[in-house]
Amino acid sequence: MAGGEIGYRCLGANRVEITIGLFSDCGATSQQVYTSVDVNFSSNSCGWLGVQTLPLINGGGVEVSTGPYPVCGVSSCQGGTAYGIRKYVYQGVLQLQGACTDWLVSCELLNRNTVVTSLVSPQDYSLHLEAGFDNQNFPNDSSTVFANPAVLLSCVNDGLFYDPLYTDAAADSVRALLIPSQGIPGPGQPLTNVPYAIGYSPSLPFQTTAGFQFDPVSGIFSGQPAIQEGATVACRFERYRNGSLAGFVVREVQVLIALTCNRPPALSTATIDAMNCGDTSLVLHFAMPLRCNSVATDGSDFRLLGPDGQPLPITGATAMNCSNGLFTDLELQLFQPLITNGNLRLWCKTGSDANTLLNSCGDAQGEGDTLFITLSDCFTGVPRLLNVSVTDPEDGWQAVWEKPAGLDHQQFSAYTVYRNDGPGTDYQPIATITQPDDTVYLDPDPRVADHPIRYAVDLRTNTGFQSARTDSLQTIFLNCTELADSLHIDLEWTAYHGWPATYEVVQIDSSGVPFVIAGSSTTDTVYRYEKPDRNGTYQLRIRTANSGQPVLVSWSNSCRFEVRNTAVVVSTVMTPNNDGRNDNFFVRNLEQYPGSRLRIFDRWGKTVYESGDYRNDWDGGKLQGDTYFYILQVADNRSTEKRGTLTLLR
Repeated sequence: MAGGEIGYRCLGANRVEITIGLFSDCGATSQQVYTSVDVNFSSNSCGWLGVQTLPLINGGGVEVSTGPYPVCGVSSCQGGTAYGIRKYVYQGVLQLQGACTDWLVSCELLNRNTVVTSLVSPQDYSLHLEAGFDNQNFPNDSSTVFANPAVLLSCVNDGLFYDPLYTDAAADSVRALLIPSQGIPGPGQPLTNVPYAIGYSPSLPFQTTAGFQFDPVSGIFSGQPAIQEGATVACRFERYRNGSLAGFVVREVQVLIALTCNRPPALSTATIDAMNCGDTSLVLHFAMPLRCNSVATDGSDFRLLGPDGQPLPITGATAMNCSNGLFTDLELQLFQPLITNGNLRLWCKTGSDANTLLNSCGDAQGEGDTLFITLSDCFTGVPRLLNVSVTDPEDGWQAVWEKPAGLDHQQFSAYTVYRNDGPGTDYQPIATITQPDDTVYLDPDPRVADHPIRYAVDLRTNTGFQSARTDSLQTIFLNCTELADSLHIDLEWTAYHGWPATYEVVQIDSSGVPFVIAGSSTTDTVYRYEKPDRNGTYQLRIRTANSGQPVLVSWSNSCRFEVRNTAVVVSTVMTPNNDGRNDNFFVRNLEQYPGSRLRIFDRWGKTVYESGDYRNDWDGGKLQGDTYFYILQVADNRSTEKRGTLTLLR
């Protein structure tokens, strides 16, 4: 006998249905199948006792599960050699003599299983089961019912866990107790505790690496078995109602601990060789041998998702080092190299060969079994765009960026420079640079005065990685408007975002010498510029410099203008005699300044002549020869005013 359980159900009128579950090892040499079982029932308080035979109700028994590990091959219950357990159920109705508070029902099942090594000579003792109930106070009571069989197959160093999964129809409070295994050494012998082997006890029914745990509420027991052995765990389940004991049952569970267990292939427990960025294959190591012929060579047994959730196609699978038709190492070939850091998900599917992976016993890997893989050594840097500027001379633009930290020159492939010519246009690649330390690009284009330009940069590695583009930067674009007074130019430019910008207005003279206009430093993007007095051709540009290292300067395009100031010279003598010399009041170069105003006064301050747009055409009129005074207001960009004396000779 491998294990057993007993239960009852009060039917009223002192009738009780008794059910006994006997679990038998199909492979035991001394297996005995009862066609019926005798049960003893008694009440000390009432002084009644009796014996009744319960018949086998399910024919030849039903094979039951022995736990989470499937048997390898055909079980002994089906004519094979693998571990197998059948459950036999015996049931009948007892007609009790009356209602008593302490009815006890018991049976003795002979031929304990000899695989149990935690007991001394277990085959010499019966397996004792008993139940107690009170049909006086609880005439319609029923015992606890168990869903899981009273057998368990586990293995050394595995996490053993057994849950009886009991239910109680009356929702009573249930307490589980570990008790000694009991039995009788022979017919007519008194009931006794079966002796435990040295080092074993009811609270330590098998050897563990970290102790035996038992939960008195659920009846769950667990532990990590340390050695190969057979053991038995005896439990008494007591039911309490309103503080009073309503009934109990005794149950004995056989635990067989094998050296190894048959496990279906498990991808989640496989290990994987260390992965490197750029790898095009994965090598898996399984804990147990698998069948070589269960591998779909096209890789369809597996699916792989990258960190971004996108599929990474698997193109092939190879069982490595097959021996006797079995392997533990598997290589998966990938369609493209691994180039993105993060967590990858590998899971199994039914492949083109109509199965998942199979272990040596033919048990299949469950679909969806998943292994999480982490890739962390791929380069993920992005260049940093430092500066963009109009070049000097103004024949194009310049972009400067910083090489990202950690860039392996052996993996570097190229930078790509992108340009955007303004609203409504896309970024277009304009240059490919194949040296990792070459981080300056000159964009030759004479249209620097047409519009501002935006630039961005990315990089590629030879592993297939392509970085994100840098943040873009736009060049400074300067627009100049000359005012009507001819003295000032209004400057307006686009903001620069390479750093917190302070701008300066730079004047460049005809010889190319730059000069920062005093007081022009501003964080604004407008400035009113006053022209110089000196004749010449000038340029204006805006510049801004960063405050860190390396020192960077961004320049705008330029505005060009000319200063052509011609001095006026006043003749101070007039001889209006029609000889063609000094006949008129003559101001040299005045024709360049139309709108100039002239007034002539005599010595007493009386205005004798006035013109709002003098054209060198006054001949003195009828004035007598004398000394006169003039005021000339020149219509130049300075509003120059000339004053002096005029001698008129007749």
